[in-house]
Amino acid sequence: MSKRLFVAVKYNADQRFEGVYDFIKHNLRDEDIKWTDYQNLHFTLKFYGRTPGKLIKDINKILGKIAVSTPSFELNIDKLGLFGSQYKPRVIWTGMSEFEQMEAIANKIAEQSEALGFIIDRQNFIPHLTLGRIKGIKHKKYFQDVIKKARERVDFTFSISEFQLLESILTSDGPIYKVISTHKLQK
Repeated sequence: MSKRLFVAVKYNADQRFEGVYDFIKHNLRDEDIKWTDYQNLHFTLKFYGRTPGKLIKDINKILGKIAVSTPSFELNIDKLGLFGSQYKPRVIWTGMSEFEQMEAIANKIAEQSEALGFIIDRQNFIPHLTLGRIKGIKHKKYFQDVIKKARERVDFTFSISEFQLLESILTSDGPIYKVISTHKLQK
């Protein structure tokens, strides 16, 4: 049986992050936006998609080898952005200007997963937390003003000490993420 799998670094929101996120959500509450639940915030390292169950053991071997050879590290979330255009934004996200260590892990996972038949994604790696998926914006000027004010408040440091293999179960209420395995980085 296949599962919809991906590898991610879970993000545990602190009070400062929650303050900015709640500011955005509160001020844009009248817009048609599907917000991400705190427990689902993550940085995707590799999206496998539909994966035969028999490959999970091999994927875990790859992830385990990468984790034991990678030290824990810190990153700084310092960006707030939009995917789509300024006139038709689709996603509100937050991320980092400097993310070489996270990108190195993502590249190792992609390269080593290629031997299992997974194609390397040629898109630029942009690690981000999806805050909200935009269905429609009624007040574009106000929307831009809220995003601009929130950008000034985005500056959070966080530690990365593990990554996880997760199953994404799609439901009408949004995705449910089930942890398949956790891979701890070196201290």
